[in-house]
Amino acid sequence: MSEEKKGQQYLAALHQAFPGVVLEESWQTKDQITVTIKVNYLPEVVEFLYYQQGGWLSVLFGNDERQLCGNYAVYYVMSMEQGEKCWLTVRVEVDPAKPEYPSVTPRVPAAVWGEREVRDMYGLVPVGLPDERRLVLPDDWPDELYPLRKDSMDYRQRPAPTTDSETYEFINELGSKKNNVV
Repeated sequence: MSEEKKGQQYLAALHQAFPGVVLEESWQTKDQITVTIKVNYLPEVVEFLYYQQGGWLSVLFGNDERQLCGNYAVYYVMSMEQGEKCWLTVRVEVDPAKPEYPSVTPRVPAAVWGEREVRDMYGLVPVGLPDERRLVLPDDWPDELYPLRKDSMDYRQRPAPTTDSETYEFINELGSKKNNVV
């Protein structure tokens, strides 16, 4: 079995199309690459990999890496399917002082759900996102409280309600009279 790293042609294409944009490359396994890029080039890089290099946007997610590198990070995981098959993850760092990054959704619509989730759970704003509704959190969730931030809250307690009546009623294990669950 060859131990040659797969996907090197995608890295070469990235360097050629976007000189100086890749800040760091790391291989997790022989077919899994992560490239950290300059945040302002995120939409163009993901669009290039998606449309010109045959990548499928499999998942995207955020991470609170402030204890590791001082920033948040957003990851776009691409399954490269056109040529040599491998996983290529595009990573950007987002400054906590200005938690914004350019939205990929206008160029690659498949990113909409993930970008909305990252906004809800981390408070990282995808600038230019066409759909700004909440995705995961209820409408009455407190502003400035983001559940996946490491310093967000004491998870043993429920946040205080923001209104007198709950938008989503709680049904205990016995159910309620109106749905006859016993």
